[in-house]
Amino acid sequence: MGRCYFFSAKYSSLLMWVVIAAVRYWWIFGSVVSIKRSAIPVSRNMIGTLGRKIIFEVSDNRVLTFESMSREVSGRWTEHEVLGVKPKAEFLGPGLQTISLTIHLSAALGVKPRRILDMVERMVERGTAEYLVIGGRLVGRRPFRVTGSSEAWDKVYSRGELAKATLTISLEEYA
Repeated sequence: MGRCYFFSAKYSSLLMWVVIAAVRYWWIFGSVVSIKRSAIPVSRNMIGTLGRKIIFEVSDNRVLTFESMSREVSGRWTEHEVLGVKPKAEFLGPGLQTISLTIHLSAALGVKPRRILDMVERMVERGTAEYLVIGGRLVGRRPFRVTGSSEAWDKVYSRGELAKATLTISLEEYA
């Protein structure tokens, strides 16, 4: 019986690392490409997306944009106390990124505020993690989970129809 040199001990670890690298590449870039190209309707008016459901855009009949966005990127550090000298700092690795988005929803601009608020509420309660894409580029390298939302109902018409609202979404990197 002939020997198979491809799966010998010499090459098995190399094969394992090639497979791991391919899976990581597909996970990071393959899924993002599918989100950006097939799942999201692409238009000239699109500013960005939060997953597949919330599409930030400006067009003749619909305006859904965020007013402000703040992003925090941090590192994890620890300090070791040493007797008689200053403490020694040690870098543990990157911290989780956080993002806060403030969005104004207005029925006069073609958006149904109640529908968007319900959608975000479901995302928070289900623990959904989605990619944030702005200007055709990913924000961060990983998806973000929606950790919380805060809403203010600014204008309510007769029969409880919500006409204008302000929404703040808190996102945290999903690692």
